[in-house]
Amino acid sequence: MFREITEADFGLKAREVSEYKVRRAVRGIVVSPKGEIALLYLSAKNYHKVPGGGVDQGESLEDAVRREVAEETGMRVRIERPLGVVIENMTTLAKMQISYLFICRAIGKPGKMRLTKGEVAEGVTWEWVPIVKALKLLSGKANSVEGKFARERELTIVRFAAKALKKRTKE
Repeated sequence: MFREITEADFGLKAREVSEYKVRRAVRGIVVSPKGEIALLYLSAKNYHKVPGGGVDQGESLEDAVRREVAEETGMRVRIERPLGVVIENMTTLAKMQISYLFICRAIGKPGKMRLTKGEVAEGVTWEWVPIVKALKLLSGKANSVEGKFARERELTIVRFAAKALKKRTKE
């Protein structure tokens, strides 16, 4: 599954950009044995997101998603399969983020989270939630351009996951 998010999705006008800052990222849709997904909450910013983050230089996408999920939730995961790609083409900010999505299964019980100083300052916590609840939590308003992109990215990811997991249970 693939989606490109642009300013047009929010009724904003794109601008010509000669140079972008490009960031490669991974997002893990971590599924519990009960079929719930891991959802982070950033209390300082009052929004939710799925675990994930930037890919380090020389790191594989699979290693990056395992690392990011472990850091943000303390959970070890088994990658079940790639899910798709979401591109955020933020011309007004001269940024492009490419997020590679993976469906992962939780292994064992969560260990200790290894948050960065920035994540601690953002008040990052997480919980297991049903996908329907995750979609409601992710549907809040965003005021900034970057916030609008992040909200749309997260909604897209969870919608992709809901379809993929529903399809899997029918098979």
